[in-house]
Amino acid sequence: MGETSGEADAGATLVRRELAARIAAGGWSLRALGARAGVHHTTLSRLMAGRAAPTPRLLRLLAPHLGLDPDRLVALARAGAADEEPAWGVPEGIGPGHVRATLEQLAALAGGAEVEGLVRAGYGPKRALLAQSGMAGPALARLDALFELYAQGGDDLPQALRRRVAAALLYFVLSVDAIPDDRFPVGYLDDAWVAELVWREVDAHRRALGPQGGGGRGPCPPKHPSGRPRRPQEGGGD
Repeated sequence: MGETSGEADAGATLVRRELAARIAAGGWSLRALGARAGVHHTTLSRLMAGRAAPTPRLLRLLAPHLGLDPDRLVALARAGAADEEPAWGVPEGIGPGHVRATLEQLAALAGGAEVEGLVRAGYGPKRALLAQSGMAGPALARLDALFELYAQGGDDLPQALRRRVAAALLYFVLSVDAIPDDRFPVGYLDDAWVAELVWREVDAHRRALGPQGGGGRGPCPPKHPSGRPRRPQEGGGD
């Protein structure tokens, strides 16, 4: 198996992130996964540490046990090549209008107790999975701010806007949306776009109300989904 020299190329890095997400989600140890796939655990350790290349043979052995499409995973590993179009790109015909339409459909459902249960139960685990996959950043901080607002009740918002906050969080919690989340990491581009869109709507509403309505106070400091204040390094900033 070929050794990589220096920093892994873009395609190999994306493959490692996707493998890490699935390994974490499935609760696999490298030893257990290797035994199931017929790959020595030291080979997996070198792969995940960037000291071994994600060869097609290795990826085809691992993919079935992680619920991944082996052909797509192999194509993803080659995505760093300048002359290749990644096979996992944004599906044709998916754009802001399609994502917005999906958000509106969820907003129509977002007032019920069932939706609240889904959001409250699903946000923490989904957030942890994304953070473990190296996807922390401004989008995750924005989602944290929306979740904190939702958890506090959002009483300063009109009902329609509260429903859109709930819909944005439901959009993130659900894996099947405009761009399915298993198209990692492209599958989270629409989630980030939705979170930014709804947060801007919240901010615009507050600014329109002026200081008495909370306008001009900017985003709420993100907190951990458990409710404790988030330390600065957990906020997902750059």
